[in-house]
Amino acid sequence: MSKSKQVSSEDSGNTLAEILKELKGFRKESSIMAAEVKEIKSAVNDLRASVEYTQAEVDSIKVDICNTKTELAEVKVTNSSLTSDVELLKYIVLALERYSRSYNVRIGGIMEAHGENCMDHVVNILTKLKYFEDFCRNQIEIAHRTGRKISNRPRDIILKFFSRPLKNEVLRLAKRNKSILNGIYFLDDLTKEDFDLKQRARPMMAAAYKKGSKVAFRA
Repeated sequence: MSKSKQVSSEDSGNTLAEILKELKGFRKESSIMAAEVKEIKSAVNDLRASVEYTQAEVDSIKVDICNTKTELAEVKVTNSSLTSDVELLKYIVLALERYSRSYNVRIGGIMEAHGENCMDHVVNILTKLKYFEDFCRNQIEIAHRTGRKISNRPRDIILKFFSRPLKNEVLRLAKRNKSILNGIYFLDDLTKEDFDLKQRARPMMAAAYKKGSKVAFRA
């Protein structure tokens, strides 16, 4: 064999060996890539499943939010109704309290003593206004002290009449005869709401009185 043919044969052998080596490497890389692709597909499938699960959770949350909004709207309607009912009940209670107190007179300035009889105090004062004792006792339902005890200051006496016209008459007589009552005063027995309203109205009432207007508070 000539020298040139021998070299050519060696070159071909080397080339084939290199090709086989590269092919083997390629197959190995292909196998690795296939494994990686498989892992990626598995990860994608897992991710898809996770996304679908998350979407299901989101849809469930949306339903819960929708239901909560509906319940909240219903609660607001109920609360609005309850608020209206409470306001109505407050109005009714205030009206009933005003009606009950419309028979009352609050008397202040009578010294307080242990074991006292408030009815006797009241009758003695009313006789100064020219009422007969028996008449007074028959027209008065009850008389009692009210409020907390305060040192050096007598509590007011609440006097309840059977008749509102008589109660109003007594208030007028007491106002006209302050000089014979020696510091004892008669007032309407107002509810807290009406008393606070009267206190706020005092400046306006005083200004109107100075201008010569007749002033009276009506609850």
